[in-house]
Amino acid sequence: ATVLKESLQHSFNLAAECVVLNAGGGTFAASAKAMTTTLTTTFKLKPGALTVADGSGLSRENAVTPEAMTTVLSGATTRCYWELLCGAMAKSGESGTLKKRMTDIAGRIVAKTGYINGVSCLSGYLLDKPGGKPIYSFSILTRDIRSGADAKKFQDSLCRQLLTHLDAK
Repeated sequence: ATVLKESLQHSFNLAAECVVLNAGGGTFAASAKAMTTTLTTTFKLKPGALTVADGSGLSRENAVTPEAMTTVLSGATTRCYWELLCGAMAKSGESGTLKKRMTDIAGRIVAKTGYINGVSCLSGYLLDKPGGKPIYSFSILTRDIRSGADAKKFQDSLCRQLLTHLDAK
């Protein structure tokens, strides 16, 4: 739980790398194969929807479709580890990499951020209330960006719009 929280909430990439390497017996090739097989089988992902090169997400060889990411996120809500996963993710306006983001909707977004040069991502859940249950999973994966700050503004704005729409229902 501690390693998961550091990896997801604070983007401590070395911890994530070690967890994935451990799952594959210490090699990147075996770890990537194990992760791909597990995710593809467990969540019935479409062929080619996921390419794993490392555990940290820092390799440009990693690839995932937004559909595959939201499929995994949605499927995780019915698993025994859901509460552990949700508790380990950053929370809008409250913790981790989202502590200073979306403070006006604090606790309504739990997500994992991701950034490498030219790429900015935010994937997670919209909650029914702060600390509540997930009502929507989302994945905003952007590439060829010129400004990480602009990408974050776009992601935050989209989350606000989704919440506004869902709260109106």
